[in-house]
Amino acid sequence: MQEFIKNLAEEKNLSIFAVESVISHQFKFLKKCMQSDDLPDIYLKNLGRFKIKKKRLEWMIDELKKDKNNNIDKLKKAINVRK
Repeated sequence: MQEFIKNLAEEKNLSIFAVESVISHQFKFLKKCMQSDDLPDIYLKNLGRFKIKKKRLEWMIDELKKDKNNNIDKLKKAINVRK
């Protein structure tokens, strides 16, 4: 990864710090969106679309149902996302 950052910085005539900051920001944004309760589809230009697979969502709901008493809020949110 460091070599990629170094090459990109040289190619675009930017500092390594600037390139690292941009890359870090994108992945922090992606992580924040993926952790949100509504599980949105996320599109990053030139990188692609990230979204939860329907089977994965169903698996999450099934796992939350196993311990419904401790996961009722998470379960409600996951079911709302499925709709």
